[in-house]
Amino acid sequence: ETLNRYPNLHLKITGYSDLTGELEVKQRIAQARSQAVKAALVDQGIASERLVTSALTPDSPSQANRVVRFEPFLPGTSNK
Repeated sequence: ETLNRYPNLHLKITGYSDLTGELEVKQRIAQARSQAVKAALVDQGIASERLVTSALTPDSPSQANRVVRFEPFLPGTSNK
């Protein structure tokens, strides 16, 4: 709804993994999470060029999350 209301707004979608497994596998899982969310938003009519994906693996148990986080940004700003 927010992306439809503000057509100049873009979204950074970051997938995270947990501490289980090898780093390469965790990175792949985190990227798959962010790509799945992007695909769902594109299916709902959001232009794919407005969506940026990334993936992070945790550095410590306190960061271990199987989540996807969203960061809205305007193109050309430093928070991309």
